[in-house]
Amino acid sequence: SSESASSLLYLYTNNSIQIPETVCQDEDRQKVVNALIGALSPYYRKSAFTLKNNVQRLISLAASPGHVGFLTLTFPDNVTDHREAYKRFRSFNSNFLAPYPHVSEWISTKERQTRGAWHYHLAIQTTEDIRSGFDWDEYNRWIEDRKNGTVRRLQTGNEDLRRLWKDFRSAMKEYGLGRSELLPIRSNEEGLARYLGKYISKHIGQRKPEDKGVRLVNSSRGWIKNNAKFAWNTEGAKEWRRKLKIFAGLYGCDSIEQLSFRLGKNWVYQYWHHIAGADKLLERTEQKIPF
Repeated sequence: SSESASSLLYLYTNNSIQIPETVCQDEDRQKVVNALIGALSPYYRKSAFTLKNNVQRLISLAASPGHVGFLTLTFPDNVTDHREAYKRFRSFNSNFLAPYPHVSEWISTKERQTRGAWHYHLAIQTTEDIRSGFDWDEYNRWIEDRKNGTVRRLQTGNEDLRRLWKDFRSAMKEYGLGRSELLPIRSNEEGLARYLGKYISKHIGQRKPEDKGVRLVNSSRGWIKNNAKFAWNTEGAKEWRRKLKIFAGLYGCDSIEQLSFRLGKNWVYQYWHHIAGADKLLERTEQKIPF
């Protein structure tokens, strides 16, 4: 739809992908997610696709959608070094989140904000239903009041959700963290679309050269996650693999490991044009194309 397409205009700017409020059908939301994934670079496209599958599975394995929440963690001193950010998050996870009895599993992604500071965002499985009784209209009014300078108590959230709010708030300072925000998800697809659109794509607009190789997606210990080490099953990907097989054969290699050993760890970057022209390269050697 035109709204889905317009939302992608934000992809390479310093703004997050905006999911239009009028996009309310599950099918439309899924189109936004799929369009987003298709627009990303290959590396981030795999990360986004993998994150989508992991979050979807985390929701499906929860006792109910009400047993899943989205948690945002910030740093009070606007940490810009990804190593320092990860050090604090790891300490928080090891000493608080992992042994915390009211959270079972989690999947996280991190994104760099416009000012360069890192934020962590987690989809968490909770042992209790934190969505029952949650009034989204009251929450939206509370947000508007805060924007207008009115500070008041949020008048929604059941006992289980409020316990998590209190416990997370108490733990933040001890591990060098700032603000925490935990909310239930409104629906599977909506939560998924927001999660992907707002955080994976936003990072792309803010990333710096030193972010190369930084792992964006992580998960709780023991969570059997899908990973990004896979190849797309498209016609283009199949053709690439066919040419790669020719290229490897010309070098007497029959595995990725052998190519890395013989040509170095950056062989794909250095030899991609040779791989793309593998058929012509083979003709020059006067060998028959084997497949």
